[in-house]
Amino acid sequence: MEYDTAQDKINVNQLNTVALLIVKNEERTIKRCIDSISGKFDEIIIVDTGSTDNTINIIIEQRVLNLKLLNFKWTESFADARNYALNNSKGKYVFFIDADEVLKSDRKEILKKLPELAINDEINLNVICPKIVDHDENYTTGVPRFFFNENDIYYFGHVHEELRSNNFTLKIIPDYDIVICHDGYLDEVVKSKNKLERNIKLLEKTLQIEPLNARWNYFLLRNGYELFDATYAIKKIKKILKYIDKKQEVIYKKAIIDMLIRYQLKGSCPQKDFEKTLDLLGSIEPNNKNIVFYRGLFQLNSWKIKAKEMLDYLIEYREDNQMDMPEMLHTKGFHLDSIIAIYLFECGYYQQAEKLFSFLVNHNYHSDMITYYFSLLQGRKTENREGDFY
Repeated sequence: MEYDTAQDKINVNQLNTVALLIVKNEERTIKRCIDSISGKFDEIIIVDTGSTDNTINIIIEQRVLNLKLLNFKWTESFADARNYALNNSKGKYVFFIDADEVLKSDRKEILKKLPELAINDEINLNVICPKIVDHDENYTTGVPRFFFNENDIYYFGHVHEELRSNNFTLKIIPDYDIVICHDGYLDEVVKSKNKLERNIKLLEKTLQIEPLNARWNYFLLRNGYELFDATYAIKKIKKILKYIDKKQEVIYKKAIIDMLIRYQLKGSCPQKDFEKTLDLLGSIEPNNKNIVFYRGLFQLNSWKIKAKEMLDYLIEYREDNQMDMPEMLHTKGFHLDSIIAIYLFECGYYQQAEKLFSFLVNHNYHSDMITYYFSLLQGRKTENREGDFY
């Protein structure tokens, strides 16, 4: 089904560059996305997969001359939707952009890339991966978006779909000149669209077709990090790593190992096993800066576990020793109360810590440590009231 827009008759023989969008219920962002690509491509094709909000009206209201709006019945597969867009594009070069993205680069920058995308031999086909910048300034240059519209190219996978070719070897080219800004994974957007639950469902469906594919397993484990049991995930990852070694699919090995580390942190694995995994990651990429972060996080988690164990021990000891303690640091045992208060603070039990520190101060028990921690608590209360952190 094709909607009536402001598009005039276009000579398909003159079409060179086409921007393609897959949309559904994108009223929050679709206008700014269209504004960012208008005038930069010879044609814009938007495929709507069943919007029930104001998305279609907003698109039509833009009255963009070279915009074509098509309807595609949702099949529980982003690959199907993308392939439908490709099949309806007559341009030589296609550029995929999502509705929650904004293209920052101009038309001149787009056109400069066309010679690089042209088919130069019968084996390789260049695919450009723009610089996609997230809301937190993190960016990636590993997602193929811009390529020659060869009939042999298609997408596979119900979500996190992968560009494939039966006859060509796709040569991935990171590009820092073409810049896209993206905000679709802001926490509130993820929750409002139930993206994670949807992605898990579609990934499980894809894995029924390719159960040992490293890409689908990686994204499943990433999307399900908050839901999956660590023991289950670690077992699954180790199986996939054996398969990667066997098939030499090293392109995803680093990502899978990184995910293994995250699940080991979640499951509080032994330090020996954790360091072994860090060494494995380092053997693939010796200067991987994530290793320093993960090692620091592991030590912090280990300290917190030990601190909680010590706190439990101190509380139990204090409950069993309520009598006066002549010749000790304090006869009434306030020195024991003070160390308990400090551990309460460091373990995050701020209200209990404040109550115990206040008790000690009110009983005129003072020390440099009590003054320091009590001031931290008072400062934290002030910051909370002013809304600086919470």
